[in-house]
Amino acid sequence: MARTGAFAFSAASNLTAGTIARSDLFVGGFNPNVTRPDIFPGSVIFPFPFPTPGQQPTPQPTSPTASASDLQVLIAMVPVAQDGHVITAEYHNALRNALIAIANRLGLGPVSEEIAITSAPRFLRHGNLPEWEHQYGFVQRIAATPPSGGIHGWMELDLPDGARIKRMVVYATRHGVGSLKVKLKRQKITDRETIPDLIAVDIAADADEARGTEGDVTVPGIGAGVDTIAEFRVVNNREHKYLLTAELEEINSDSSARISAIQIVCGR
Repeated sequence: MARTGAFAFSAASNLTAGTIARSDLFVGGFNPNVTRPDIFPGSVIFPFPFPTPGQQPTPQPTSPTASASDLQVLIAMVPVAQDGHVITAEYHNALRNALIAIANRLGLGPVSEEIAITSAPRFLRHGNLPEWEHQYGFVQRIAATPPSGGIHGWMELDLPDGARIKRMVVYATRHGVGSLKVKLKRQKITDRETIPDLIAVDIAADADEARGTEGDVTVPGIGAGVDTIAEFRVVNNREHKYLLTAELEEINSDSSARISAIQIVCGR
């Protein structure tokens, strides 16, 4: 132990005096090929660890909470509710913005302003009318295939409760005479006779199936105003069921039609 201390002192002294060249030092360890018999015969120099010029410390990874200040700002912007005060859109929108930021930070985002519910058609028979021909993921009526007259079908849709229906897109086409209408209906749970059309999409002859045909909530046939239509847009699964119908009518043996998908687009 005493020899080690003396050695360290001698090495430091010689380095200061210029006896040991800096090139003889092995930075961060020792150079086994360098010996100094003038210090200790046959001994190996253990130099001090000199840092490399210009070497910068390794940066630490950013903390997950380093950018949490924006979340704090958004949360602070949510107004505090008071008894007797009106809850305005400012309250809802501020809270929504904070929740979106949290969801994005947790890796659940980005949160979109819209959500699309896409369904493959699977129609049940309506009454005694002929059925659609079902294939994998689509339905069709092939030309020269009985029957003539009309084909009706319906199916149930599962829509997110509380969402607002913005539009419906029907990926379908038809050829020849006749008409094809796809409708989104709302049926009251306690009254099966109350079943208004929310959206009615008329598929034109030779329509571009890949592009789709859009329709908005207009509640056709009842002359609904803006406020009434706004109420019909909101999905209310507590009181209503949502159905989809496809009506192919006035066809003959040369008529054909196909429905590949139905998409309901909802938003806030």
